[in-house]
Amino acid sequence: MRILAVGDVMLARGVASICDTAGDFYPFAGTFDILNDADLLTGNIETTISDRGIPMEKKYVFRANPEFANILSRVGFDCLTFANNHAFDYGKDAFFDTIRLLEKSGVKVVGAGENIYSMLEPKQLNIKGYIIGFLGFNATGTNFLGERNWGCAPASKEYIRKAVPSAKQSCDILIVHFHWGEEDSFLPDEEQIELAHETIELGADIVIGSHPHRIQPVEFYKGGIIFYSLGNFIFDQNDFENNISVIAEIDILPDTAEVRLIPIETISHKASPSLAKGEIRNVVLDLLNDISYDFGTEFIEYNGEFMVREFSSSF
Repeated sequence: MRILAVGDVMLARGVASICDTAGDFYPFAGTFDILNDADLLTGNIETTISDRGIPMEKKYVFRANPEFANILSRVGFDCLTFANNHAFDYGKDAFFDTIRLLEKSGVKVVGAGENIYSMLEPKQLNIKGYIIGFLGFNATGTNFLGERNWGCAPASKEYIRKAVPSAKQSCDILIVHFHWGEEDSFLPDEEQIELAHETIELGADIVIGSHPHRIQPVEFYKGGIIFYSLGNFIFDQNDFENNISVIAEIDILPDTAEVRLIPIETISHKASPSLAKGEIRNVVLDLLNDISYDFGTEFIEYNGEFMVREFSSSF
């Protein structure tokens, strides 16, 4: 079974402007064959999907065309986390439109709902004989109005300690998404590391981070895999560092797991990732090895992908 994971998927603002000319499928054109070939595809939806709502009074608010829900399904997304700091950008109507439209198109949504029970409810998929479970948590301190209100699952240890072991009981592989860390940082902070380690210890197999908008280290910890941040997948930021990223690939084999990172960039085609080649690919490889060194992870290039040299993870 091949699992693919991407970072932030933001389909509004500058991305939407490009799509007005190039078409709504444009952001996925360069990676469609890679993504659609996965047995399971997951990531973070960094925008509301709706044509309703009033924007919040904040610097950045994102709302994408409802048609993107069908496109995300067509591309192959199976589950997206909506536990992030942009889920409330256009209010309650847009919040629930996003969940409803994605679920209607066949994409499961985690980390957000009408109360704490639905926020913490794991979603499951049965793929090639494996039961895959998903959870999503928001560690940015936003978009939580209380246990009886609509919102996003907060990344508090109280909720994590309840939700993760419970979810693991009914699945073979548990994937936990976190929206966390400092924006524009290549390194995780102490809170990320502590949360990631405890989440693995509680039963998670794969931890996937988003929010920093940049690549962060990969760590193998007690049989689990931690991707502290996969960076931007689709976004409209301008800095070079925000336009290089990776797709995480986890191949589940009978007795072990193989982990690779597929280098991508949105420099050649704004807001439409494609495979990183030449010098850009070398920059991504050097960066990954530099930031992952203290976490005991080393990558080598193999057939255009970055493969972990040594690991002991198994599911």
